[in-house]
Amino acid sequence: MIPLVLVADSDPFALLLLEEACRGAGCEVMTALDGAQVLDLIARQPPSLLILDAALPRVDGEEVARILASDDALQAIPLLVAGPEGDLGKPYRVTEIQERVEAMLREAREARRRARESSPPVPLGTRDEATGAGTRSQLLLSLEYELTLAARFGRPLSCLLVLADEEAALPAMAEGLMGALRAVDPVFRFGERELVALLPDTDTEGMEVVERRVRERLGATPACVGGATAPVDAQEPMALLALARGRCEE
Repeated sequence: MIPLVLVADSDPFALLLLEEACRGAGCEVMTALDGAQVLDLIARQPPSLLILDAALPRVDGEEVARILASDDALQAIPLLVAGPEGDLGKPYRVTEIQERVEAMLREAREARRRARESSPPVPLGTRDEATGAGTRSQLLLSLEYELTLAARFGRPLSCLLVLADEEAALPAMAEGLMGALRAVDPVFRFGERELVALLPDTDTEGMEVVERRVRERLGATPACVGGATAPVDAQEPMALLALARGRCEE
């Protein structure tokens, strides 16, 4: 399987050099010009290796690294940070990039081999089998990305949390929730009995309309629904989710 490397630098020339160096090392490559794009791409398809400039705009390299390190599933992605105090020097040198990429991918393969021998690997880019929704890891990355966009462009972002009375109700609950949303509103499984829908460009009033529609679609499914809106209610990912959960239980 050809390894997939995600490279990120705000300088288009430096980004092209990174891309060509990684392709020369036998890798497929995704590129990003800022940290928000990095988070979005990882949510869609976690890479085999991440190389990013420490001074990325919007969400800097240090913050991206912190977000990945805080997630059990994503902290295993090998990371090279470029900059004065990073793992990779600048200006970039093709030979150094290729040597580091090959070495880190080799180490990652060995780590996965050891993990397989001791326990099943943690899937990074799958969907939840029971519901067809995205995973918790994908939710946290997507929420970081959407909140960054909302703050930058002054747009609202709402989320709905649906809590089932029992785990067995999740498939029916997911079907009802997805049927009540727009195609652009992603749904994720957040916990054993929780689903979360993100509603970009939706204020509190719009969220309440969607919430009523969701309740109608759920019908007799044993579940409760709660929502929250950024930036009115909260601006941090976990705070927004906690508030939605609290309203769900009111």
